[in-house]
Amino acid sequence: MQDTRHSLRLQDIMPRVPKVTAVVNSGKGQPKAGLQIWENARFLHSHVISAANKNEAFRFCVGEPSARSSVWRVFAGQNASDVYIAIRSSAGLHKISLHESGDFRYQLIGMVQEDLDRPDLAVVSLSEDVEEKTGRIIHQWVRPEPSPEGWTEGFRLVIPADDLQPGPSGKKDIGDVEWIPAPDAGRAVAVRGFLVNPGRGEFDLSGLVRETGVFSFLGGFKLPNGQAFVLFSATVTLLETEVVALNDMRKESRERTHPEFDWSPGKGPRILAFPSDDAGFPTFIDARA
Repeated sequence: MQDTRHSLRLQDIMPRVPKVTAVVNSGKGQPKAGLQIWENARFLHSHVISAANKNEAFRFCVGEPSARSSVWRVFAGQNASDVYIAIRSSAGLHKISLHESGDFRYQLIGMVQEDLDRPDLAVVSLSEDVEEKTGRIIHQWVRPEPSPEGWTEGFRLVIPADDLQPGPSGKKDIGDVEWIPAPDAGRAVAVRGFLVNPGRGEFDLSGLVRETGVFSFLGGFKLPNGQAFVLFSATVTLLETEVVALNDMRKESRERTHPEFDWSPGKGPRILAFPSDDAGFPTFIDARA
């Protein structure tokens, strides 16, 4: 995993949003890869991306201990080229899996949906078709086709500034975390993860860096199949469809949550909504409950 103490922090103070591009290169058979970031054709920074190691998960969180998002954990193994993403405090219950086969899914772990009768986790669906479905898979989609430069988006997460709140602050909760600065009220942080075939040229990140604010390379690792997985964050404004989906999910979750669910502010109760596009690709929204 990349040592993110040297991650890029770009605060745009220009009248126009800059064009930001990135390129990943790696020698054949090499255990590491290199990432370069450019702004308006001007070289900004480079990073070394180390080989994946399941014992060296990358963790990130938006805000600060007194007002924060969930703590997210990203990791991959040394033998298979699957990438896993989970909320640190509940990683043993549900996770996002980006399988090398192209089978991408958000699923429960070690249980089926009908067995969920616990006060600390509720699965709520706004779709009757999904509500009647049983099994571990909550949502499933197919890996998108790569860009000409070999980049495929695999993960998209949005964290609104207005949904940051206090939560448990012990070492097991927020230790060893890369902190992403909180955006202004009314805006959000978008975290996006890409699977990259190295050596195919510069990829335009302007779709992510679409607004003024903070843009960061968070971290990444090289997978056994030679691809790299890289994570970026940027300041964005929620789409209207995302706002509607989040408000609906928040209302439904409060109505259907277990009667013994602990709503104490100190527990920092949160929800994970995931509206999806026509192809089923989800945008996960980490918000207060």
